[in-house]
Amino acid sequence: MHMKKILAFAGSNSSKSINYQLINYVGPLVKGHEVTVLDIRKWAIPVYSEDMDEDNFTPNEINELIEMIKQHDAFIISVPEHNEGSPAFFKNITDWLTRRSDKVMEEKPVLLLSTSTGRRGAGHSREYSLRTMPRIGANIVADYGLPSFNYTMVEGKLVAEEQANLDRALGAFLESLK
Repeated sequence: MHMKKILAFAGSNSSKSINYQLINYVGPLVKGHEVTVLDIRKWAIPVYSEDMDEDNFTPNEINELIEMIKQHDAFIISVPEHNEGSPAFFKNITDWLTRRSDKVMEEKPVLLLSTSTGRRGAGHSREYSLRTMPRIGANIVADYGLPSFNYTMVEGKLVAEEQANLDRALGAFLESLK
């Protein structure tokens, strides 16, 4: 098996994002591959509108993301949840991607994660992403939601039961890279 390049990021613009904490926890668990964490929290991307199609305006960040996606073999993405849905910040990025690229992820493997302080672990947002991310060519090979972040991530480590659940999803993802 040769080393794959994996791009990891969270769909959050929060400076205190627990989804980025999860991404930073998972990255080092991936052995034998190169993981790059992309921090998009400070991106100030205009809200997509069809009116922008007329003048072919594309934010620089979206063009850069499209290029980065092309240069990577797989992805680890963690999605937060706002009011039982995908955060506007992340949805806006995927809206731009659907309009500026044709299935940019090219059916490359994706490990889709989510976490929240609630018991569903941002399940609504993860379920939404499972349905919609194939529009940008995401081949979601495994997914995992970490519930009750403040109780399951203790002193920088997952409690045993949740570590086992994450290991199963991560194992399926890594198997897809062979």
